[in-house]
Amino acid sequence: EKRGIVEANITTAIELTNKEKKSIEDMLKQYTGKEINPHFVVDNSIKGGFVAQVEDKIIDASLQRQLELLMKKLVEGRFNN
Repeated sequence: EKRGIVEANITTAIELTNKEKKSIEDMLKQYTGKEINPHFVVDNSIKGGFVAQVEDKIIDASLQRQLELLMKKLVEGRFNN
């Protein structure tokens, strides 16, 4: 951490190519402003996308989460936002 490197636990629905992994790593580097030491895990329960934990932050870009948010909007009757 003193060298500006942080651990990132990244869960994806499928095994990613090296190019896809690098893309996520670059996005997290830009988001945190730090070098990323990524650890990738596959968990098909998230349906698609990824979930990343970096330091004390969780970035949930999973399809499962997006479906949950959509369902919440439908239940609340908020279709336009």
